[in-house]
Amino acid sequence: MIGAKKSEAPDGRAQGVEKSTANSDVGGNPKRAQFHLTGGVQHVGAGLTVRFSYRNGQLDVEWAPRPPTKRELSRVVERYRGHRHAFVVELGRRLGGTVACVEA
Repeated sequence: MIGAKKSEAPDGRAQGVEKSTANSDVGGNPKRAQFHLTGGVQHVGAGLTVRFSYRNGQLDVEWAPRPPTKRELSRVVERYRGHRHAFVVELGRRLGGTVACVEA
């Protein structure tokens, strides 16, 4: 299971990389623990893009050209979640199981 958590920098901006814990040995298969997947660059609005990747049992999110401010995040959050959902669905398909992303 992948648990996504929101984190903020001291100035109130979202962090550039979202790191989450996950069961890196999905189904007890060692090959799955070494599985890597990187998605394409996705436009979310406000001039921002995100790229999701999964490596070593961890879901990472890279924002460009910078992480969104709180105000920007409120404008782009639905697109962000849609792209994240599509990535998690593809991850589950490639791993051959169910993957869940939980927002805190």
